[in-house]
Amino acid sequence: MAEPDLDPATAARLGLGGAQFGLDYGVTNPVGRVPQDQIERIFTRAVEAGMGWIDTAPEYGESEKAIGLAGLASSSLRVVTKTASLSRTPEGGAAAQIQAGVAESLRRLRRGQLDVLMIHHVSDLLRADAGDIVAVLRDLKASGKVGRIGISIYDKPEFETAAAKLAPDVVQLPMSLLDQRPIMSGLLDELGRRGIAVHVRSVFLQGLLIADPAAVPLGMARWRDALAAFRAAVLAKGWEAEGACLRFVLARPEVEAVIVGVTGSTQLDALVASLARTPSVDPSDAAALASEDPVLVDPRQWPRRD
Repeated sequence: MAEPDLDPATAARLGLGGAQFGLDYGVTNPVGRVPQDQIERIFTRAVEAGMGWIDTAPEYGESEKAIGLAGLASSSLRVVTKTASLSRTPEGGAAAQIQAGVAESLRRLRRGQLDVLMIHHVSDLLRADAGDIVAVLRDLKASGKVGRIGISIYDKPEFETAAAKLAPDVVQLPMSLLDQRPIMSGLLDELGRRGIAVHVRSVFLQGLLIADPAAVPLGMARWRDALAAFRAAVLAKGWEAEGACLRFVLARPEVEAVIVGVTGSTQLDALVASLARTPSVDPSDAAALASEDPVLVDPRQWPRRD
């Protein structure tokens, strides 16, 4: 029997995560930084599948350069990148650093415009020159160098901190079948009411939700039982883990894009095929899978990799 096709509207809401294109990123990543030739194959398959987005950042090593070399400029993919950390920038220098950073991102990506520019670190908006940051972001948008302005957050308190300084067009946040905090906290509903587009990352929790629990890295061993129970519950509902994780997030109308990280074109094909085969995920069934462990769902609190 032929594999079902993924409908174009759903495919257009999928995006490639660029972290592993420039870094050895992800606790279940077996290959480290993805080689350039494989990035180009991934890129080709993403475009052929009708995916709509690619997400990167200056802090992802050589990711922006690799994406530019892969042919972003001639593709239909919309690009999201972020500001570099301002933690070492002298007060009064933030605006100039952001302007220079955008120019450098455009050069590396080989693009004339960034579809979305996000503040990568909410703490940067707590600086004394935060007003200058907001002003330069507005200027970049008005000039056409940036299409929309966004913020990358972890949770509702971070959104509230950022929103007190900046009215974003887009918010990027983590959400998954295991990490349903944006729903339970009311944040997703609030973003919808405000008309703010949502981009979701960590839909597979760095691969933990779709990996064999027995293969979980040693530093994550304390969660093997919880992850095994999650996988068993997903399978008991007749779902494929990959497709169910994606369908759960895509069911929310507030979500404009879901970012997925892959290390090869075959893996990307498998994710797209699983999504196409997976029917809708019932919200009441999904709610039972949410974790109450705040450390498991927050990679910032995980043990450091050796």
